[in-house]
Amino acid sequence: MRAIRPIHLVRLLSVLLLMATAWPAQAQFGPPRGDPNSPEPTRTPGPSPVVDPNRDPGPAPGPNPGPDPEPAGLGTPQWLRPGYQATFAQFLTHQPNPTGDANQPAPKGRASQKLFEYTAIAVTQDRVIFQVSQYEGHQGLPTTGNGMFDPSVDGKYRPTDTYYKSVDAKLVSQGSAIWMPVGTLQGLAQQPIQQQQTDQQNGVQTQATTWPQAGQQVNALTIQVLGKELTELLVFNRDTGLRIFIRVSEGKPRPGAQQNDPFNREFMLIESLVGEAQVNCPLIGAAFPRWTETVKSMRYEGTQSVGTLSIPVAATLTVEQNDGRMMQGKLLLQAQGSPDETKEVYMGPGSLLGYWVDPAVLAQMQEGTVHRNPVTRGNLYYRVQETELGRLGVFVSYNDSQSFISVNGYSLEDGSLVYVKFETPDANVTREMYLKNIERR
Repeated sequence: MRAIRPIHLVRLLSVLLLMATAWPAQAQFGPPRGDPNSPEPTRTPGPSPVVDPNRDPGPAPGPNPGPDPEPAGLGTPQWLRPGYQATFAQFLTHQPNPTGDANQPAPKGRASQKLFEYTAIAVTQDRVIFQVSQYEGHQGLPTTGNGMFDPSVDGKYRPTDTYYKSVDAKLVSQGSAIWMPVGTLQGLAQQPIQQQQTDQQNGVQTQATTWPQAGQQVNALTIQVLGKELTELLVFNRDTGLRIFIRVSEGKPRPGAQQNDPFNREFMLIESLVGEAQVNCPLIGAAFPRWTETVKSMRYEGTQSVGTLSIPVAATLTVEQNDGRMMQGKLLLQAQGSPDETKEVYMGPGSLLGYWVDPAVLAQMQEGTVHRNPVTRGNLYYRVQETELGRLGVFVSYNDSQSFISVNGYSLEDGSLVYVKFETPDANVTREMYLKNIERR
């Protein structure tokens, strides 16, 4: 049996308590037996954006406008509502150039291929908060003959991290969000920028054009930045404000790179949108239970097992702000043999699952599939079960290949999260935790 190094334990634990979907199960908690793969929900084809080297990708816009006004200062499009979900495929390579010193070892490079599932959990006047779940495939990401992501192949993805991204007006104005106000794009289309590169400043060029998106040509605006050690191409949909593509290269040119190819550098990244949907789950938009108004902290304790080896683990949520619609706090993760780790966490109207759900919504829900992401092939299934903790509302999250399974068990009386479990069968890793204490203000 291959042991997991201690430094990995807290990160694995963070996946457990930060996932928007559930946690893996024992026999009574597994995926629904005989439940065939859920049919893909009806989806309007979406665009194909990419990411930026120093930031994670953001969600792409949806086709269904919402009734809410656009928040001032953000230029947030109306399609970006709580529960909007977008999935991105990211290809990244970093290969440092040789040092030129024969006595020095050749610098090591790295490459990664990942999926990022962005879910908008809160849209306010001054920021948009996304929950980001990161997935890796069994053998990277499947690709087509031209090297692009192939969604028709099951990559047997499993979650490796979950975190939150808060986007404010400053990030939008810097072009660091995945949208730009439509008015700004239209202005640049009418008065394009043609700033040449000099020793003191980067070159910037904007151009109104068309761009292939979801099998058709859309009105677009391209923004290209050219510097001594940075080349960046961003493409926005002029009609929706969506950033539909980004390609980034940083560092020195690679050996043999042609002078007219500024993208062939040491660091190269391309990311594209490969799926989108508005999650239509009864939990979306539900208010927090009244009892959560006085919650100061919630502590979970349990074990993590790798084969026959088992160690204690714990997680403590500390609530810093809670207005009944959005919660912000810190999650302290503790695993024997690893340093403690603290992460920022949020819950909002777009949260599928979290530390509590509305028990009134659970009382009305029927057994069945709540949501399916056809790209990650992830399914979220709900049912009421008799367990060792009593009768619980149980959400089971798993993918078609069952490379991971997770379970969230909620009290039917007050909606509190009382049980969580996450399992990766191939790695023989299981983490199981129970609610031990709620501290009130």
